[in-house]
Amino acid sequence: EQFETIIANEVVKEQIEEIVKNVGGNVFYDGTKFEYTDGSGVKQLIDVAAIVKANETVTSLDYNSTTGVLTYQDEEGEASTVDLKAAVKAHETKTTLVDNQNGTYTYTSENGTQTIINVPQSVVEQFETIIANEVVKEQIEEIIKNVGGNVFYDGTKFEYTDGSGVKQLIDVAAIVKANETVTSLDYDSTTGVLTYQDEEGEASTVDLKAAVKANETVTSLDYNSTTGVLTYQDEEEEASTVNIKAAVKANETKTKLVDNQNGTLTYYNESEIDETGTPKANSGVTFDTTKSKGYVLTQAFPGSGAVNVEPVLGWTLAELTYSQALKDVYNPLPSAATRPLFTLYFDANDNPATTKFINTTFEVLIQMSTEGGHHILNTIKTGMTFDLYVNGVLIYDEYRLLEFVSGSLNDIYIATMYVNLSWFKMIPNTVVLRPTGNKLEIKASVKANTFRKNMGTSEGSFINGSNLQILRVLTMDQAVGIFEKQ
Repeated sequence: EQFETIIANEVVKEQIEEIVKNVGGNVFYDGTKFEYTDGSGVKQLIDVAAIVKANETVTSLDYNSTTGVLTYQDEEGEASTVDLKAAVKAHETKTTLVDNQNGTYTYTSENGTQTIINVPQSVVEQFETIIANEVVKEQIEEIIKNVGGNVFYDGTKFEYTDGSGVKQLIDVAAIVKANETVTSLDYDSTTGVLTYQDEEGEASTVDLKAAVKANETVTSLDYNSTTGVLTYQDEEEEASTVNIKAAVKANETKTKLVDNQNGTLTYYNESEIDETGTPKANSGVTFDTTKSKGYVLTQAFPGSGAVNVEPVLGWTLAELTYSQALKDVYNPLPSAATRPLFTLYFDANDNPATTKFINTTFEVLIQMSTEGGHHILNTIKTGMTFDLYVNGVLIYDEYRLLEFVSGSLNDIYIATMYVNLSWFKMIPNTVVLRPTGNKLEIKASVKANTFRKNMGTSEGSFINGSNLQILRVLTMDQAVGIFEKQ
């Protein structure tokens, strides 16, 4: 009549152990999968992969087995900690069953309530029969299975009890790694291909280079210095041409300095030259060089010595509007502001530099280039300086303020201006002259301007950031005379 006797019964002992050994939480793990028992007592599969996939972000979860602290770092890099060891200790529940040595047992529940269990001898004798009863067995299993599962945590690790009652370690890291989703995005700079690999390992590629090429718009502007034709090709590869040489000839103005071969020179301005380029009778200004302190024209150009450094000299919008000076006024990039227009080499006698004069006349064609090759949409202004150098020393400079007036989109390439320059300057003593190979240069410098007022993407505008040269300069009819005292 003692419960001791019941417990000592091997059959009874095995039955109790079989029922009780798996008591825990409501989560079960059999070595391959997690299950839990729902409110109806039905086992449900826990899809760890789905849980991880649904909730994963770029986060981290780290557990310190020494302190028992679990640290979670969210997508923003904010860290949150949970003291699992303390949490388990604070919330764990305990029950006890004490043998009173008189055939009774005292059961103490989690809330401290005690219950006396009296196990009569008849129960001992019939326990096998009771357990064998299917109805009783189902009732006991129904009660036990909802008490908990077979997963345990001891403050440092998770374990589960397998079918043989043996505790097995649950490798949480391996479970997460096996079920987490990993994607990657890789760009090959050589091929221009962007490759995205999803969670299933499926790769998708995007040819960025081809996509850009398919959608970019390309224009070109080309000048043929031999024919004098300027060709603009738009995004549709439609070409428009302008005969610059013919346009210049139709609109140019000319000055002339004629050596009369008798010690005199005659200078003719634009109004003193007819349509054929011949000086008009009884016009011009004549200089008697024989009476000018012995100065003689020793060299005259044009000739084989005249060379254009650049057939067409140009600047981009980015170079012209490098820094803002005022509201609509910008200064050019200092390193790109000044460029050579014209160069020639001349000889000199042994007399000092101050015994020599340079007479220079030339014409400058200045032109705007726009999107679509149309006239500019908005009136703009720019300052330009034209400089005369001899052997690297500045002899003279002349400033011009140029205004390009807006016009109709139907006007093609008419944003054009002609500047005539004529200088008669003494070479100062600061210039070191050589018997041969003295270098004469004419340079153009862009100054403050309002080019950004015409910036845009529509036809007639200057496109910012492109390599298109929007300001183009060409020198023509260069005439240079070297006068030296004999």
